[in-house]
Amino acid sequence: MGRSMSWCVICANKASMQRLCRPWVGVKMSEAQTSAGPSQVVASRHHAIGTGHEDGLCWFASVLEALEQSNANAHKLEVLKQCFTNRLDTAHKEDLAWLIYFLAGGKLPRSIRSGVLRAAAIQASGLPAWLFEACYAHAGDLAETIAYCLDHVGLDQAGLDHAGLGHSGLDQAADMDPKDVTIPKHRSKLVDLCEQKALNLRPSLHAWLEGQALTMAQQPVEAQIQWLMTQWRAYPPKVRFAMNKIMTGGFRLGVSRAMVLRALAEVSGLPAPLLARRFMGWTGQLPSAERLEALLANQRSESSSEQVLPFCLAQSFDQDYSAMGEARNWQVEWKWDGIRVQWIAGKAQSYLWSRGEELMSEQFPDLMIESFRHMIPVGTMIDAELVAWDPNLNQVAGFAALQTRLNRKRVNTALTRSHPVVLIAYDLLRLGDEDLRQQALSIRREKLQQLASKLSGALMLSPCFSFAQWTDLTELRHKASQLRAEGLMLKHRDSHYGLGRSKMYQGDGLRGGWWKWKRDPFTLDAVLIYAQAGHGRRANLYTDYTFAVRGPDGWLSLAKAYSGLSDAEIREVDARIRKTTREQFGPVRVVEPSMVFEIAFEAISPSKRHKAGFALRFPRMLRWRRDKRIEDADSIERVQELYRMTGA
Repeated sequence: MGRSMSWCVICANKASMQRLCRPWVGVKMSEAQTSAGPSQVVASRHHAIGTGHEDGLCWFASVLEALEQSNANAHKLEVLKQCFTNRLDTAHKEDLAWLIYFLAGGKLPRSIRSGVLRAAAIQASGLPAWLFEACYAHAGDLAETIAYCLDHVGLDQAGLDHAGLGHSGLDQAADMDPKDVTIPKHRSKLVDLCEQKALNLRPSLHAWLEGQALTMAQQPVEAQIQWLMTQWRAYPPKVRFAMNKIMTGGFRLGVSRAMVLRALAEVSGLPAPLLARRFMGWTGQLPSAERLEALLANQRSESSSEQVLPFCLAQSFDQDYSAMGEARNWQVEWKWDGIRVQWIAGKAQSYLWSRGEELMSEQFPDLMIESFRHMIPVGTMIDAELVAWDPNLNQVAGFAALQTRLNRKRVNTALTRSHPVVLIAYDLLRLGDEDLRQQALSIRREKLQQLASKLSGALMLSPCFSFAQWTDLTELRHKASQLRAEGLMLKHRDSHYGLGRSKMYQGDGLRGGWWKWKRDPFTLDAVLIYAQAGHGRRANLYTDYTFAVRGPDGWLSLAKAYSGLSDAEIREVDARIRKTTREQFGPVRVVEPSMVFEIAFEAISPSKRHKAGFALRFPRMLRWRRDKRIEDADSIERVQELYRMTGA
């Protein structure tokens, strides 16, 4: 009882909880450190950054700690430079490769589910499940919550050795209820081996990741819990936190991808643009010492026919035609609703890279262009949209159809026939060894058409439209939803293929070269029926809402949304929720239907997740319809009508 009461006091104050969740971060820098330069500050913390002598996980945790303690970007840059310098000169390049992978936004492709992490932490800490979940809600970060609970409460040694497994249905970790999970009596040989390594050998970072973490994610839930308990017992709090972060993902350290590249450039002496090009696709594959050596190779001039290039992105169009110049100077095409990719003809195979730098070649072996790869010069690179195709209507299918093909470990013939995909080509970046990115779009388009004409229809071109005046585009934009497109793309015919959203074309008062003009979102008026408290800053407010439409026998849930309201509106809605709560199931409140909201979304598709039988894509609140009664909310018939219209 004393323990529970003390934790309730902690949880009552969100700021205290967040502060106590990181006892190892330490105090703020002293005035002397603040006034010192970045190099002196880093030198004073040399032990925290890692010299290459610690074991892998402790070294990794010390780097995270040093970055966490650095308030200024200059300090973080010095931390990275020293870390890279120390590790490059040792036999630990594999560990450094993994660190760079995580700092660049990479995540473990296979990881232990959060439900298993929570269950193991609750058992290890001895806290009741409801109290652990309350702490998690206030802290807003699962990795920090676990590390804090284990540090301040201590591991339950009796649970490690004597507890039995009380829950029999553990086939799906995501469906686990943490309070139902205990530690099994019988330990697997794999866990025993992992425990011996953890307690005695303290493996390198890459050995721990590749030999244990990735392997354990494929083991039964019981073995995963055993392994977690062993790892938490073997390491100090700050290492537990780093370990948990690896498994939950999302290192919020204020370190950008650009900062990582800058540090690598200064340490290696290589030009930043060269490193940036080599770095494309780094998080699309698991890191290794060989990949790190290739990244930092001292070869200044090179031609990689298999490496993805930075994508050229468009800026949002604000309908101001005055600075756009003459309409005849612009190329207009559909903005398709798929995945932006680069298709590359390699020497032995082709490569399909997503904009998120994920190598997707193995997921889509059925692309028609693969049959004609021998007719395409090696090194050719095409900027395209990967979309699902509806053979019955002979047009693009909705994004929901494409989702059925994503992240499949095995792609069989039945799947490729039921959910075919195609590439719709936008641009030609390279033809053989010739880099076309600095040539005008009109020239690139002509060469793309010539290439497509040789491939017997295997490469579909995105159609281009001519228009006499800017106002003609309004009607064309309204047709986008009929073709399952997101809107229009406007590209100046003289524009080159730039980097990111840079303003590529300047002249005649133009503000940029590529613009996207998305169609208006679809909207529905729905009623709030469930509410749940938020995380972190919003842990004390009900901010996550479930909305429903009218059905023949009551309200049918359709979507969840949490964005779109102002802080003042959130507080007002929170007060209404507390006053109109009918009942409560765990963290969810069932609310008396009384508030109508206008919900915006991009597409609608069939789904068993909600009672309405549909799911909305990117739902968000546009406004609180105070002027409407719940009887005025949309019905399930309206939802079905929208689905028939959009065919998403």
